[in-house]
Amino acid sequence: MHVGTLEGVQYDMIVGNDLLESLKIDLKYSSAMIEWDGAEVPMRSRDATIEDLYYINDMPCLQEAAE
Repeated sequence: MHVGTLEGVQYDMIVGNDLLESLKIDLKYSSAMIEWDGAEVPMRSRDATIEDLYYINDMPCLQEAAE
């Protein structure tokens, strides 16, 4: 897995298949959703901005986990 900021790179994080499999994270490209532990979130579009990502703060399951 690599996390960092590189000039001109469009990815926030690169996660290997071994980690995705062990965590049972399901990338559903047919519906553009990511499923993990019973929760689903939409995949981010390539042209999304940081402002587009604030919707996550409105998800009750994440608010509950933060508390």
